[in-house]
Amino acid sequence: MAWAKNGTTTNSSSTSTIELSSLTSTKFNVILDHLIDNSGNDITPDLRFGYGSVDTGSNYAMRSSKDGGTDVLGTSRTGINIDHRIAYDVNESFNVTYGINIATEEKLIISFNISQDGAGAATAPNRGEIVGKWTNTSNQYDIIHIREFDSRTSFDSGSNLSEIGTD
Repeated sequence: MAWAKNGTTTNSSSTSTIELSSLTSTKFNVILDHLIDNSGNDITPDLRFGYGSVDTGSNYAMRSSKDGGTDVLGTSRTGINIDHRIAYDVNESFNVTYGINIATEEKLIISFNISQDGAGAATAPNRGEIVGKWTNTSNQYDIIHIREFDSRTSFDSGSNLSEIGTD
């Protein structure tokens, strides 16, 4: 079982989405993203998958917690909020997401997040734990798409999305 980089992209300008497409579908995946806010309005990234095109339907469910606190549920969603409800004063975040991508099964993910929540040593970062699923049971995903959920801001240049995978 050899892991290999499957795709990477870095924004060269401010945009409300960041996407990897035409990926080689692999069963086991690690998705890494570093997202930078460009306006001070807090980022709320929404993870979506697709096969051929991004699935924008209500085919996602999630559960999240901030700093080990009470779980927040989301069902029949149009994406998995990998930072939403975790920290509202987010200028920068880093997510590590593990995913299983078997064609005939729901695609399960577990994501760990750290967000800046203010500059300097006087402010501790926030951590988040998110689990979610994409309910497609027909295909492996070959697209990973992150959009700005609240449309109040966008991801600044230098924001990055990468994926490694293996069978």
